[in-house]
Amino acid sequence: PMEEHERAWVVVSFLVFRGDYEAALNRLELFHVGPADAAAPIEWRWRMLFEWGTMALQLGRVQEAMAKLHEAEQIFPTAEGANNLGVAYARDDDVASATRCFSAALERFPGYRDALLNQADGTGSRLTLLPLRRAPARSEYA
Repeated sequence: PMEEHERAWVVVSFLVFRGDYEAALNRLELFHVGPADAAAPIEWRWRMLFEWGTMALQLGRVQEAMAKLHEAEQIFPTAEGANNLGVAYARDDDVASATRCFSAALERFPGYRDALLNQADGTGSRLTLLPLRRAPARSEYA
């Protein structure tokens, strides 16, 4: 059977894919995820915080987004986390911090298109809505 955090992630990712960002954020708020939440494994806590910050940013809640994306970065630094945090800084008119985040994203994942475009134009217009794939594709199985 699926754990609560797994069920929450399935619902949240479906809502994000559908473009219902308010409903996705509402579901995340019900889950009350945070770095001290021992109920979920670390990867799931990171996912929920990353998604919470991303949905808050989609809805124009920049300060909330920054807080959640910072929490996610403290748990597990990722390219998409740095990129989205850079977008939050760009929307908060902190160009220097945004640039540092886009650079960090590219160090973690060279060629990452969202970060490349954000760094090139400086506007932070490319938000990564869902976590990047970390598992190998079928073509990469040994």
